[in-house]
Amino acid sequence: MTDVLDALEIGKYLRENPNFFIDNEEVLETLRIPHQDKGTISLIEKQLEISRLKQREAQEQILGLFKNASENAAIFKKTQNFLREAIVGDSQNKFFQSLHSGTHTHLGCEYSLIILGRNESEISSSIRVKDKNALSIDVLKLFRSATPILGPLSKKQKKELFFQETEKAKSFAVVPIRDNQKDIALFNLGHENPDFFSERKETFFLEFLADMFSVLIPKNLKHLNEEL
Repeated sequence: MTDVLDALEIGKYLRENPNFFIDNEEVLETLRIPHQDKGTISLIEKQLEISRLKQREAQEQILGLFKNASENAAIFKKTQNFLREAIVGDSQNKFFQSLHSGTHTHLGCEYSLIILGRNESEISSSIRVKDKNALSIDVLKLFRSATPILGPLSKKQKKELFFQETEKAKSFAVVPIRDNQKDIALFNLGHENPDFFSERKETFFLEFLADMFSVLIPKNLKHLNEEL
């Protein structure tokens, strides 16, 4: 206990007397600090080591920011192209067909779309209308998320969300689509790059897609039902 108190008192004294080492240079020169690789080093060497470490950490943070900015710009461009194709499909009453080509061509992803509805049907191999009561509790929980969910999925979740085994996809995004608190659909994406939909990635591009799809999906589902 005495050693702890002495250490605290010494630290307090040095902070309150910043000129101590200026007035006592011989103490600074003789101080040695244990070092894992070199045995012991001087206090000055230790300060330089800490300074270099902080500089390296700052550089890594800056590089990380540049990398994220570059990735976000690339994703924005892909999302823009994908959405353009979806809107063109909407104008031609071919929205659901455009989802398939747009997702693969511009996003490079596997996808599925689960639309909630009482009259279950299979619009395509990747798009189905499902009764909410037919979905598992695990899938229903996904609708509760206020933002897209990124990261890995369990084998059971993958099979239910994508209607089949997805062997190539390693990272996933589950995008709840709703309008005025009404659940509309789940738009699910899978990418073979494990880091593409990692949990640390931004989701505002996917949120923008969800906002647009909350209008486009009900509108085009109505058109489709009228044609049948």
